[in-house]
Amino acid sequence: MASALMSLALFPGAGAPAQAQPTPSAVVLPAAATVTTRSLAISPVANTASGSITANFLKSDYVKGRKVLLYKLSGTKWVKATSTKVKMTSAGVAVFKVAPAAKTTYKAVAPAFTYKVKKKKVTAPSVETTQATTRTPDLYDEFTTPSKDLNSTFWSRTRNGDYTVAKRWCSAPKDANATISKGVAKITMSKPKLDATTTATIVANAKTAQQAAKDAALAAANALPAGKAKDAALKAAKAMTVDGCPTGIYDNARVSTEGKFVMTSGILAAKVKFPKAQGLHGGIWVRTVPEGGSELDMVEAFGLGKGIQNVVHIGVRDSGVGYETPEAEKWVAKSAVKKSSWWSKYHVFSMEWDATSVTYRLDGVVTKTKKTAIPIQDYYIVMSMLSSDWETGRLTKPTKGGVKAKLPESMQVEWVKAWKPVA
Repeated sequence: MASALMSLALFPGAGAPAQAQPTPSAVVLPAAATVTTRSLAISPVANTASGSITANFLKSDYVKGRKVLLYKLSGTKWVKATSTKVKMTSAGVAVFKVAPAAKTTYKAVAPAFTYKVKKKKVTAPSVETTQATTRTPDLYDEFTTPSKDLNSTFWSRTRNGDYTVAKRWCSAPKDANATISKGVAKITMSKPKLDATTTATIVANAKTAQQAAKDAALAAANALPAGKAKDAALKAAKAMTVDGCPTGIYDNARVSTEGKFVMTSGILAAKVKFPKAQGLHGGIWVRTVPEGGSELDMVEAFGLGKGIQNVVHIGVRDSGVGYETPEAEKWVAKSAVKKSSWWSKYHVFSMEWDATSVTYRLDGVVTKTKKTAIPIQDYYIVMSMLSSDWETGRLTKPTKGGVKAKLPESMQVEWVKAWKPVA
């Protein structure tokens, strides 16, 4: 986002030496407004090929052909950060395709520019943006703790043995399925060995939950006025099965920062490699505290032949009202993920959000931007490997182009970073 609100650090007083700033607490971001000050925004997740440092000047600063220079602070002197001069757009914006250096202060300068108006020379005075300094993330975990376990400062294993989540009545997170190995977090799905009594209990509970869900769906359908919508709802409700766990019972994994780290908005990024197999889905996402509100899915991966999703859920998870990304719009990077080789590599996923929009990126390239009201609340981060009852049949019978699972299957995470917004 080319907004000063999302820069990693902003320092007033253009031309003055940068001063160290304390890590800020979460703040409420105001709605986007017309640019009234010259500012610089640095994105730590944008691809340098598309631009990662954005200078915002006033529209009145624009003159056709006017160019902008980028400077960085070296000691007490300003030096050119790049020899490239970028043309200012009519909106007063100049985007630099450079990789920001860590803990470095930058500013952009539009030098004095002489042009002609009715054959008379006119000189626009030199103007510059405020300074912006890259900073370390508020959360940065490379999974290299001496204990070779999750960093308890940030993460907790959650929902151990919980089979009550809707449509996952035959799967539950298990603490043992979230591990650290050689600097990589492994979030795993596996097939447990259960005794007959435990299996019978899980299956019976699943049938009870399925019947309750079907009864609720039938009641809701019957309450609709006569017409096509009612007919469709009744058909869907009647098709709901009450058959327990015909494709098996599985162990999943879920870890989160709930109670340890939250952010109201900002930037989240992670370097991840997902399994090719279908029948499960790995994901990294944020959810509001308390639950029952909004969720922003930075990425959910359903395997080769299915693809990956970026999804916005606003107040719909438990309340039944709000906004959710339409199914057809959830799937992103469709061409890239069709290739088997894509799933064999690590990729950087990121999500940047404020009160008015959310932008998703894959390897620094924007995959989706959704402009909608985003509740400014505390969100915690979740890493999960889940298997919903409706998808586990694909473990052995994947859709066209898919790969059968060879359990255990793991989502592998090299690092997670998060930046809270700066006021």
